Amino acid sequence: EPPAPPARELTGSLFFALPNGSAEMYQLRGTSGPPECEGTTEVETPAKAILPVALPVRNWLPRAQRFEVAIELDADTPAASTEVDGTPTIDVAALGTVDYMVKFKAYKEGSAGARVTFTNVETGEYLYHDIKAVVSEPGVIDTLSLESSIRQVARRLITIDNPLPADMPLTFPDEWWTCDDPDVQLVQLGEMQGNTEGTFQVEYRPLVADATGAPPKAVMLTFTIGELGTYKYQLSLSALPPASEPMLRFEAPLGGHQTETFSFDLFNKAPLTLSCEVSNPLFFEVEKSMAVEAAEGWAGRPVRIQVKFEPEKLGTIDDVLVVDCGEAGEYRCKLVGLCRRPQPQGPLDVAKGGSRDLTIRNVYAEDQVFEFTVDNPAFTLGATSATIKTKESGTVAVKFDGAGAAAGPVTAKVFVSCPAKEGSPPWCFYLRGEN
Repeated sequence: EPPAPPARELTGSLFFALPNGSAEMYQLRGTSGPPECEGTTEVETPAKAILPVALPVRNWLPRAQRFEVAIELDADTPAASTEVDGTPTIDVAALGTVDYMVKFKAYKEGSAGARVTFTNVETGEYLYHDIKAVVSEPGVIDTLSLESSIRQVARRLITIDNPLPADMPLTFPDEWWTCDDPDVQLVQLGEMQGNTEGTFQVEYRPLVADATGAPPKAVMLTFTIGELGTYKYQLSLSALPPASEPMLRFEAPLGGHQTETFSFDLFNKAPLTLSCEVSNPLFFEVEKSMAVEAAEGWAGRPVRIQVKFEPEKLGTIDDVLVVDCGEAGEYRCKLVGLCRRPQPQGPLDVAKGGSRDLTIRNVYAEDQVFEFTVDNPAFTLGATSATIKTKESGTVAVKFDGAGAAAGPVTAKVFVSCPAKEGSPPWCFYLRGEN
């Protein structure tokens, strides 16, 4: 409201001519004061919404007037987070009335008020309206759709206006954002103070895929800034199966083995015991369970699971490792193993008159009888056969006495076979002695 002009004393006279030929005259004196409020407009609006408010401006003169407009917030209304805007002037025809439109916007819940004053700059005469607003909780500002394969991150940016002065800091409570879905987080990008906007990033990383044909999940994301109040966004979330599965490849000879490691990041918020399973345990061996501590933060924690490939027949063997992590989801890894013919071992030196043990492993699922033969009588075997338990190793002793062999180097081959496994190639050991 502009400063009230000083009270003015106005004078005048009133003359009456009477029928008897006399007259009476009255001296008039009056004082003009400031005008009364044209009216108080009470409104309700959610925070962060723009509300148009119509204020009727009347012209009391028989000629057109142009008014300059001044808007002043009430003393108890936070000026930095409340906006009341309108055109700087308005023209009103003689004895007419025109609605002046005010745009009202408050960032925080509570009560707010403003006074809108219309002044004729030529005469200094004015009128004014008061606005009283009750600002309620904000509605949903926008709906954001995010779609991601499990354990992959989908991102969307949120940009909000910063109406505060450049030197006014913004404060964020300790728990400044919340979301109904634990697979969502909100990150502030850069500083907001001193900028006209603030940018935030919504990240969605699902751990469990949605059921086939299920609609997107609707959840609410809310964050609060001390000076600007609460912001609400609805999220439409879709969790898809992984686009591809990791793979481990193995290659080992019959009777041998190879170990590889399946590595992945686990995003469990509490300690858990994960379970591991393969459909073909005769070829692939893995620990059945593993205790894992809770992951710290959004990045998760690395987990490594060793897989041992020990085949019992030639060719390619396919399998899938399934790791059940409960609420943290399920991990799958393709296993492809190639079993090739056993490679000959040696030459193994045997001292004349001495002996050494040859190690044979039973890679089969049952106990088996293995037979041993040597192709040079200069070498003798401690046994021609032995029963070895499943997945265990046994030995056969071989001696070198050089009988019947010429002086110099003497070589031989020991063959190990499993009669019960027809078609399986034998194992071969090269021997060498000096006669």
